[in-house]
Amino acid sequence: MFSGLKNQALRIIRNYEKRYAALTEAELLGLAGGFQAELASGGITSSLLPRAFAVVREAAWRELGYRHHPEQLMAGIALSEDKLVEMKTGEGKTLAITAPAFLAALRGSGVHIVTANDYLAKRDCATMGGVYSRLGISCGAITAVAEAQYRYEPRRKTLVPCTRQEAYQVDITYGTAPAFGFDYLRDNLVQQAQDRVQRGCYFAILDEADNILLDEARTPLIISGRSNQSVEGFYRATELIKRLAPDQDYEVAALKRKAHFTESGITRLEKWLGLKESQTLYDAERSELYYLDIALQALTLYHQGEDYLVLLKPSLAGKRPSEGGDWEQLARQREKLLPPGLEASKPFLTLAQAEKQAKPGMLEGEIVLVDRERSGRPMPGRRFRGGLHEALEAKEGLVVQPSPVTYATISLHAYFRGYEKLAGLSGTLTQDRDTFHKLYRLEVLEIPSHKSSRRRDKKPLLYRTRQEALEALVSDAIRVRESGAAVLIGTTGIADSEAVSGYLAKRGIPHLVLNARQTEREALIVAQAGFPGRITVATSMAGRGTDILLGGRYEDHLADLAQKRGLVEQVDRGSSAWLKLEEDARERTKRARELVLNSGGLHVMGLGLSATKRLDLQLIGRTGRQGDPGYSRLYRSLEEELVLKFAGGWGDGLSERLGSGVEWGESITKRLAETVVEECQRKQEGQHYEELKRGIEYDRVLEVQRTTFYRDREQVLEADAGRLKMFVLKLAREEISELGTAWLEGENEVGGQEGTAGLVEATTALFGFKIASELQLFLGSRKEVSEDAIKKWLLAKLEQVMEQAGLGLRKVNLSENIRDTLLKTLDGEWVEYLTPLEELRHGIFLRVYGGQEPLREYQREAWHLWAEFQVKSQKKILENITVFCK
Repeated sequence: MFSGLKNQALRIIRNYEKRYAALTEAELLGLAGGFQAELASGGITSSLLPRAFAVVREAAWRELGYRHHPEQLMAGIALSEDKLVEMKTGEGKTLAITAPAFLAALRGSGVHIVTANDYLAKRDCATMGGVYSRLGISCGAITAVAEAQYRYEPRRKTLVPCTRQEAYQVDITYGTAPAFGFDYLRDNLVQQAQDRVQRGCYFAILDEADNILLDEARTPLIISGRSNQSVEGFYRATELIKRLAPDQDYEVAALKRKAHFTESGITRLEKWLGLKESQTLYDAERSELYYLDIALQALTLYHQGEDYLVLLKPSLAGKRPSEGGDWEQLARQREKLLPPGLEASKPFLTLAQAEKQAKPGMLEGEIVLVDRERSGRPMPGRRFRGGLHEALEAKEGLVVQPSPVTYATISLHAYFRGYEKLAGLSGTLTQDRDTFHKLYRLEVLEIPSHKSSRRRDKKPLLYRTRQEALEALVSDAIRVRESGAAVLIGTTGIADSEAVSGYLAKRGIPHLVLNARQTEREALIVAQAGFPGRITVATSMAGRGTDILLGGRYEDHLADLAQKRGLVEQVDRGSSAWLKLEEDARERTKRARELVLNSGGLHVMGLGLSATKRLDLQLIGRTGRQGDPGYSRLYRSLEEELVLKFAGGWGDGLSERLGSGVEWGESITKRLAETVVEECQRKQEGQHYEELKRGIEYDRVLEVQRTTFYRDREQVLEADAGRLKMFVLKLAREEISELGTAWLEGENEVGGQEGTAGLVEATTALFGFKIASELQLFLGSRKEVSEDAIKKWLLAKLEQVMEQAGLGLRKVNLSENIRDTLLKTLDGEWVEYLTPLEELRHGIFLRVYGGQEPLREYQREAWHLWAEFQVKSQKKILENITVFCK
């Protein structure tokens, strides 16, 4: 429960609100300006917070017609204190964010509000922009598309296009985690300081914080370019693997995501490749095994529609092949049953089908990864690493794109650790309270619901087979639909969502499908899921922030009636016909809501065992919002992937033992069966945690190195001519010291020909002939000279030559050329450094077979590579810079 201090803050907020209600718009705006001056002089005080929250509450009332309720204010206070806040679905997280965002924005450093997708970023910015603008605070939104960004225009009360820099120069910026992260990486690749778009990382508020900090944290953001790697090996390996016999030539453990060749398979491959008797695939000089192994993984363990989608060029994707069979009939039937205004969800064109129509040769398209375990959404722009992505392209008959060269990379965990202040919200945080504390040192605060929940959570049903679970769910969904209730069916994968859709279509039931294939219509499908008698099938509801309104949205009822009555948008909105239309739409919306409420509200049904209990709770949390009635039930089987993966400890014949005496279609009621399923889910959760923890431990090495590199790069980017000169001379001093140590060490007085000759030769390579020739004259003119004197002479001579070349405050153009050379050299060396580091990361786990601890070995070798990178980049910089002095 809330502490007495926070309850006192609530009382103060309400007291101030009474005063602010009497203020004019200008006075309200002036009050916010006074807060800004107060913050600049004394920071956020216990007195400022309640006054700031009260003024936001008043602005929200004037703009939106409703005020923050106490629970939203408490959430805002916790966010201002850098906490994670659990608020159930439908409790108004979007509005709760406004008060702490306003308070932080007063500092003028920029606030980033991180949403689950681009649609929500634009929606929340447009919705709350009017609240902020009443207080003199600007806001904008960025999207994953670098050319699509917006700012809120107060006079027009809408979003208008702007530049990326303008979207960040506003006080509050909405966007997705990848959008913010990629902009950060791009800012550290620019050649001119004015080309950067961000202005630092001050305060981030994460909506759906668990998805970002736990689920997405393991996925790195990568900016890459093309390499010159040969791709022929992927095509050849794919064709060879297709000729092998399953079980005989290779074995597959699908649940463990492993596949390996048998002795028979190796023998056949060696024969087909024409290897001599003295040669084997395992010879160190041979590369075929790498391609063959990765092709085997691609062909046997990764499946289109589940792990990835294939997107063809529009010229190919627009063609619809004749597929025959029952599917064609079901597809036509499904299209007829869909509600007006929505098209049927058509499957993507498979490569095998398209090849029949396209000209011979490779097809142009791309592999798009699917977030299989969590959101079910496609992840454009992301690639499998280690050659797997290329192998999938070869498998699907696509033109293989060479493995890219990494220019910049960062994990979301590392990116958000760089913020000065970090807070977040979600409906499912307490489940992982310990994880957030251990990995992020963030405290989780649970906020009670504004209204008591009336949701009925039924005990999960467990069946022997997946088929029985599927049939039971569909039958129950149809029965509930007939009462007028809305039904939301959640599945754990695309295949399951389409299986449910197929069953519904066979029975003539209209429905909508939301999975990775329909993301562009996501908001519309989710928003309409509350219509009476509507069945919506969705692959995972994680991060789908659109509200499901019971009875449907007024706008949708209005549009439907307008279409039926033949009224178009151009009709006079003040005419009696249109006013009558609006009245009828309101009445229809009201009746539809009452029908759904009287039928028990939204009925949520889940098919399958999710990877974590948190995902189950996210689905269940879609119903019973704001005191509405609701219903939830999960349908599972002993054929769940997690059960088959983790239940081996309970012995063979698990299904027969636990399901003995149970007739087809009956659920299993044995407590042991439920325990097995729950334990399998817990094991998967434990595995996820260990993977995340291990990934963070490995990432911390690169995090420190990247921060150091970007800091040095920023110094070069912002340096004036004088500081550029000092930077170069600093590097030269260090390198000259190294040269002296290498060639003259141990000699107090230099007289040996070998040491001086070597020093002159090294100086020629590094600083050019001019300095080297003068060094030779300097040494020849003196019988005795100390090592220290030689170093001082070299540094002074280099500075003299640089001055003569014009490097200084006088010649700006030359300084810019040197800055450009420095940056390009640093970037080139950084790219070359990331490649071996990435290879080390992917291959380090093999060290375990030698009895070594992979993490420790990785840390040791990574820091060794870093030391080599610093030495190499320093030499390369001097080689390139001294071109201007030669």
